[in-house]
Amino acid sequence: MEEVYSKSLLESYVKLADKTLEESYLNFENSLLRPAASLAYYAMFYSATAALISARIRPPKTHRGVVASFSNYYIKTGKLEKKFSRYLNRALAIRQASTYDVTIEPDKVAVENTLKNAEEFVITVKNTLGYK
Repeated sequence: MEEVYSKSLLESYVKLADKTLEESYLNFENSLLRPAASLAYYAMFYSATAALISARIRPPKTHRGVVASFSNYYIKTGKLEKKFSRYLNRALAIRQASTYDVTIEPDKVAVENTLKNAEEFVITVKNTLGYK
């Protein structure tokens, strides 16, 4: 079986999470709420993927699979607080709505909260993995 863990792959996901979070804030500051919401979710998704790789768990091929695997390994075992599972699930729902539901405008307060949650999520996962 192919080795799941690769330090360079792990570091790539950690860096991508940071960059994506930064891009999310830039979009929000320019009132681009749809991409800001989407990128906030992706920052969390990349962090969750890095966390799975760090635990030598092969990341699933779907977003829901990554969310479920992250929850099973990090939340249900008490390694991370339950709120991080809520953050990730809410961000996924907001990303899907802002991407696929063209009849609604994303709520600025909801997107701002998602950004704050994403920042806390990314920082917490990095600290858990030993990155500062």
